[in-house]
Amino acid sequence: CSVQEAVTVDLVIAGRRIRLHSRDGVSLLPDERFRAFTVPGDQEPDLLVEVEVGSGEIPAAAVKVFDAQLMEEVPGGVRNTGEPFWEIFAGKEAIYARVYLQDSERIPVLAMPHGAKRWHIFAGVTGSGGSQSDGSQTDGSQSGVAGSGVVDPLPYPLDGLLLYFLFSQGGDIMIHGSGVVAGGRGWIFTGRSGSGKTTMARIFDRAGDRVIHDDRLVLRREGSGWVMHNTPVYRNDEPRSAPLDHLWVIRHGPANVSEPIAGAEAVSMILANCIQQNWDREAASRLAAAADDLASSVRVSRLSFLPDDSIRDYLLLRSSADKTLAAGVVLSMLDEGLSVTVTAGGYSMWPAIRPGDAVVIDPIGTRLPAIGEIVALKRDGGYVIHRVTGVTTGRDTILIHTQGDSAMREDEPADAGMIAGVAGSVIRSGRQHPPPPRHLPRWMNRMTAAVAG
Repeated sequence: CSVQEAVTVDLVIAGRRIRLHSRDGVSLLPDERFRAFTVPGDQEPDLLVEVEVGSGEIPAAAVKVFDAQLMEEVPGGVRNTGEPFWEIFAGKEAIYARVYLQDSERIPVLAMPHGAKRWHIFAGVTGSGGSQSDGSQTDGSQSGVAGSGVVDPLPYPLDGLLLYFLFSQGGDIMIHGSGVVAGGRGWIFTGRSGSGKTTMARIFDRAGDRVIHDDRLVLRREGSGWVMHNTPVYRNDEPRSAPLDHLWVIRHGPANVSEPIAGAEAVSMILANCIQQNWDREAASRLAAAADDLASSVRVSRLSFLPDDSIRDYLLLRSSADKTLAAGVVLSMLDEGLSVTVTAGGYSMWPAIRPGDAVVIDPIGTRLPAIGEIVALKRDGGYVIHRVTGVTTGRDTILIHTQGDSAMREDEPADAGMIAGVAGSVIRSGRQHPPPPRHLPRWMNRMTAAVAG
């Protein structure tokens, strides 16, 4: 059916077919952002949503389990306006979502019967014309009523809630992030508000890379791997998807540093940026299982980055297949208790370690490195070899502070799990000797390194 003047509208979003059907014969006109996601109704839907224009009643016995207030992004963070945004109620027969639309007195309700694939939307509009439940007339742009006998069934944020509950039931992950395809590989950058997700999307877009989305993504295991899909948020959105190869949890930093993480740490960082319903034990268990599978199947890293084009070059270089393979082999050997010899590059450890020196990295085991030791820090696609300048022991964490002997800036503190090994010796001109201590100030080392380079 056509979107215009239709009582039935089919949408395919992130591979799920949703059929909206007006029970009152009122025409359905979804917002413009759904235009490219509208398809002919020639297949069975994954979900049928019956739309009624009137107000929906939430049973008195239903318990409010979540109350979201309207948040606004402001310079430096997010501000809670204190205004109601949406609420979730758990009833014996169904889950209910009630939303509060900005600039409108309409209060739509979404009813989702347990275990059913037939849901109900009560649009909060009375009659067949463009009037609200209180009888006042609207112009459509504020109320979601486009004119006589026409209603928008999925006003924001009702659309996001419906999609979230649908995807959650299928074991999918909905995450805030920017998805791009660079060098033939699908990457996601996720993080808290203000961490740089949109900035990342702009950097890759300027370079001509394909941007899947910069706000709300759906991740689904399909066949042998995970695939990311976009969802309708902006007017010009159209269906996009790509296999997922790497996920970064990002933040702004003084340098581009990508650190691989795995296991429980990777799972927890994924969950921290997912849209989730912690009040529902079954839904929380499905999400945790999906995040665990994702972290086991896709590379996950922490990323501090500079907000310029250098981050794209850095990631493309670090993600090349040969570097990733070599770094993995080194780490496997160290984990097995074997020493590994690597060739140094760069001048950050001058003159203790010079470009072309062979550095023997020994396993560190479970001990903490001592101040003054030279360690190999895990990085995506390789390692950074710097000296330990301090160890901070907190209540729940231990942070290792490192810095190159000729580097003017200290590295970001790393937890003990980021230490791949400790430098046991340095081989130069065929002669092997212990790593020397730092004797001269860093500024002097930096000057002599500049002359040598």
